[in-house]
Amino acid sequence: MGIPDDDALRIGRWCAEQEDPALRDQLRIECEIADRHVTIYENRPPWDGQGDWARSPIARLRLTPATGKWCVDWCDGNSRWREDDSARRTRDVGTLLDHVASDPDSLFWG
Repeated sequence: MGIPDDDALRIGRWCAEQEDPALRDQLRIECEIADRHVTIYENRPPWDGQGDWARSPIARLRLTPATGKWCVDWCDGNSRWREDDSARRTRDVGTLLDHVASDPDSLFWG
């Protein structure tokens, strides 16, 4: 079981909604869809204007196939993913997107 199309579209739209069109040349929020998780990244241009944009992980939404429930992970300083224990597992990925946006524990946006 992969990521349901409806959820993938919802996450992609959410990422686009997090961007300020006036700042698109300075900050982009994008997602990468894998088989059972979606990783959300913050992308910024190189400080000197040379080379590729820098990509920093913000959150990873994981789907458990057996239960059909989503959970959300944050990336620690050692680039390891840790489950956010303050966010309950849910079948509604929008609930977790709201949690990432509000970031009550400052795990995602710093």
